[in-house]
Amino acid sequence: MEGNDIAADTVLTLGCMFEGLLVTIPEEEDEKRGLFSRRKAKPTRRWQVNDMPMKALIHLTTKLEVRVEVYTYLGDEFLEDIEAFLARRGAVCTVHPAYDYMDLAEILKFDRDIHQFYTTSEHDAQYFGMRSTVVLPTQTWGF
Repeated sequence: MEGNDIAADTVLTLGCMFEGLLVTIPEEEDEKRGLFSRRKAKPTRRWQVNDMPMKALIHLTTKLEVRVEVYTYLGDEFLEDIEAFLARRGAVCTVHPAYDYMDLAEILKFDRDIHQFYTTSEHDAQYFGMRSTVVLPTQTWGF
């Protein structure tokens, strides 16, 4: 550090929710399986990508080289699937599980590296505090 310059040591980190913001997960449907139907497809194949937030994530991680941490309520069994899903689209970021919004609020309370957190739920944003921002799934996000 020279001349009181702390910018070289500062790492900007953003956080965002996976379901709701980056993808829309359709509700479970009772599918009637026919006689010649194949086995049931993986649930990851039914995820619908929200284009503008995904483009913002790719731009932040690749061009601006901002560290982004993605949080999900889906649980531990989907972490590798989510990382592979994001990597196929060009976004390299870490994925962390959270079991509900209270658990995620505890994580954000003690993880001061995350400067801004983006979510689609207004209820969650009020619970997370000042660092959270409500974003629609049809608009971009970032700083």
